[in-house]
Amino acid sequence: MVQLPAGWQVAPNDTDAADVIARYPWGLDRLVVSDGSVYSTSNYDYATAGRVVGLNGLTQSLRTDAKLYALSPGQPCQSTRILIKRIRCGPGEYISGASCRACSTP
Repeated sequence: MVQLPAGWQVAPNDTDAADVIARYPWGLDRLVVSDGSVYSTSNYDYATAGRVVGLNGLTQSLRTDAKLYALSPGQPCQSTRILIKRIRCGPGEYISGASCRACSTP
């Protein structure tokens, strides 16, 4: 299991993730997003890039002191990875671990 660097999150399953997955040749067959959906990349021979080709591809640790992630059993680790995304905070917020927090005013 791996812990993501501060300021990063597992990419959500949305149109932005599907577009990014379809647009670039990732050098592997599949990418997994936060809800466990497994997307095909342009290297995958059995589906068009950016299509969901599987479910339950992500496992999250039960630990409460850290968010840890891994590919679910059965996912080929040689050709599948987890897609991560930089967290972007709004005005008046800062990154704290894996989320944004409001800045305090003196």
